[in-house]
Amino acid sequence: MLKAMLGLVPDNIGVLEVRASNDGALQMYEKCGFERVGVRRGYYSDSEDAVCMTRTPSERPVSTRELTRLLAGLDPTSARKPAPPLPEREAATVKPTVVDAPREIPFVRDRGDASDAGSSDGGFKMRNRIRRR
Repeated sequence: MLKAMLGLVPDNIGVLEVRASNDGALQMYEKCGFERVGVRRGYYSDSEDAVCMTRTPSERPVSTRELTRLLAGLDPTSARKPAPPLPEREAATVKPTVVDAPREIPFVRDRGDASDAGSSDGGFKMRNRIRRR
């Protein structure tokens, strides 16, 4: 994940400080290309030293696809291979369904409560087309 973050802006120089007692973090940063450049004596509140590290942008950036393949266990050469081309598909054509009803025939909505405003029989006249999607 650190390599992916550094790869977002590959031209930047990475600079960090880490506790001198944090061996796991020191090893990880060194593995990612950081080098020890100095020590800040008594940097933390408990007077522990901080190791200053920098990384020059010498590596090429890692893409998300490549990182995923590396995490899945592929070797670096296989992980860097380009993705296969996508199969070509025909463009889908969507035609709206149009229902035409004659304007002189009333369209009655079957609602048992007859609650349509302005109509005593529970229906209304269909004046326009109904488009269904």
